[in-house]
Amino acid sequence: MDLKHLRNICIGKMLKNYRLEKVDILSPYLSDLFFAKLKELKPQHVYITTDAGCPSSAIKSVEEKLGKKLNHIQLAQCKGIVHGKCYLFHWKNKETNRFKRLLLWGSCNATEGGFERNAEIFSWLQLSKIDKEQRSHIISYFSDLRNNDDGAEGIEIRLNALTVKLPDIQFFKSESTTFDLWIQKGRLCHPFPNDPSFRHLRVVLKTKIAPDDSLSTELRKNNIGINQQTTIAYDYLRRTFDEIEDEEENEESDDNFTATWKSRYFVDTVFGFWTSEDCFKENGESFHKRDTTHREKEINKISEANSQQRDKWNEKFLSILKSISDAIPNHSEYFHYEDGVLDIERYRKLFENQLNRDLIRSKDLWFRHGYISGYDFPEIPPMREFSSNWNEFITSFSNSLFFEVNKSGTRSWLTQTIRDWTDIGAAVNSDEFLEMLRNKWKLNQEVIKCFYCTEE
Repeated sequence: MDLKHLRNICIGKMLKNYRLEKVDILSPYLSDLFFAKLKELKPQHVYITTDAGCPSSAIKSVEEKLGKKLNHIQLAQCKGIVHGKCYLFHWKNKETNRFKRLLLWGSCNATEGGFERNAEIFSWLQLSKIDKEQRSHIISYFSDLRNNDDGAEGIEIRLNALTVKLPDIQFFKSESTTFDLWIQKGRLCHPFPNDPSFRHLRVVLKTKIAPDDSLSTELRKNNIGINQQTTIAYDYLRRTFDEIEDEEENEESDDNFTATWKSRYFVDTVFGFWTSEDCFKENGESFHKRDTTHREKEINKISEANSQQRDKWNEKFLSILKSISDAIPNHSEYFHYEDGVLDIERYRKLFENQLNRDLIRSKDLWFRHGYISGYDFPEIPPMREFSSNWNEFITSFSNSLFFEVNKSGTRSWLTQTIRDWTDIGAAVNSDEFLEMLRNKWKLNQEVIKCFYCTEE
């Protein structure tokens, strides 16, 4: 659905006389790409109501995209999720100050998928086509979303054969009004996926390396890897075999280092290790592998390399490649030659492309943080809408926590806090334990949410 099409429906050919004064948006999911399209209509004010489980990163990206055009994003909650998708566009005549309004609803989220890619249902209504009282009810509903601290009462508008029902909306100042919502707003911990192409130039050979071939011997001498006998991988930061062996010896101590903060701050679940958003904000800098200083130096070498350093790396590679080619009798079977000479320019260009790709990656904040820390901490995807997925996740969470609660020597600070502030003896299994946490959340939430403040 092209937003400009909606403008044409509402105000027709009088485009110069009208400007988009306000847009009221009710949607559980948001994306900055949708709001980039909305900005093309030059709205003066944008008001957003979304589900309280909307990821913080999505909210932040929308705030950055809209800037001063965004008046507020209100978080709302119900027994399930705030799932309505409804939009009210207010076009104002610059000369008469009169409005033309369009109400849009359907299956479309405020995302680029909802308006551009997906097969969605769209319905719309020009408020000028209905009577004044009905129009007033709709306008007042969205006015309450903008101005009422508590939310808006649901309304039902009957329009001949059509009935439009808008839901009750309740706002909350806290993002952790229920136990499930507190879990939803947390973070997961996963090992950062190694990218075998980063800092490793991959050169595809013309033919497979035969077993015990002279090329294999030369590659081993020069500390160059072989991938499935068809590709060689050159690490231009040039770790030696001794450095690789030292790294392998340190893996066990690094695992112990990681296990310390994981056992204190995280709970194991089917989708990864979980911690709260507040805990991550407070302690995230300590969630990393032991060798983070070394990793940071490595990636800085790439991000800070000047043209002289890049040329030096390139010449070193070409020198090694030429020496290997000269050392084997059947070099033309594997490497590209031009008029009987190794095609140096081909491989030089290949290396330059690799350095350019690595430079971009080394400056990407997500990749950089993951490479240095060794871990990725994604927000939990909004899945309370899908009860089977959410039940699987929250059940695995309560199973792990219940197991820790019943251990004599747990290191989990969340477990210790729950022991001190809840009647865990009343729960005989993890299902009852979960129900207890949900039912007594309002009573104990302020203490439990600060579990990471526990002192050893």
